[in-house]
Amino acid sequence: MAPVLNLPAGFGIATLRWTGAALPTGAVSTFGFSDNGAVTEPGAIAGLIAANVGTTFWLSGNGWPSTMTLVDVEVKMGPLETGPVAVAPIGIAGGAAPEAYSPNAALLVTKRTLSGGRRGKGRMFLPPLGENAVTTGGVIDPVQVTTIQGRLNDFMAAQGVDELPLFLIHRHDPELNQSPVAPTQINQLLLDSKLASQRRRLRR
Repeated sequence: MAPVLNLPAGFGIATLRWTGAALPTGAVSTFGFSDNGAVTEPGAIAGLIAANVGTTFWLSGNGWPSTMTLVDVEVKMGPLETGPVAVAPIGIAGGAAPEAYSPNAALLVTKRTLSGGRRGKGRMFLPPLGENAVTTGGVIDPVQVTTIQGRLNDFMAAQGVDELPLFLIHRHDPELNQSPVAPTQINQLLLDSKLASQRRRLRR
């Protein structure tokens, strides 16, 4: 049996979806969140997340090429088996003119919590920047790293204001007698200074 995702009531998973000529098979990024605040309707939650993403780190002139567009965000609410799904449009294109870096590369964002070990952190991938923003060895322009890191910090703060703080959503394998693990709150999104590889991005 494959590992099972533990998405209890009161939590959700957001999936950001990109398209464009620079991303021939598309691209997605995912993160979990708590929805224990005043807003509980899935469509309204998706709208808040779409606004936070669009106004904090996915902006025109952001370093991402104009050949990719952040299309929308899909929100899946817990429980995993019966929770509703909602989609909110974003529709913001990148603002940079240079050609995009290879689509089988990506920006790597580490999701950090106060817990130790592998279970205490996760990963999220964002589309690559333009070729002029990446130097030898896949090192990202430090100015871009600083800019995007600041926007990730702003995004986390905006999610907190909307009472939708980010959480790691864990998997467990019942066949290995593993018990479900409660979601763990994320206290930092940290952008790596080097590109990561997405080896299957160019084929299905």
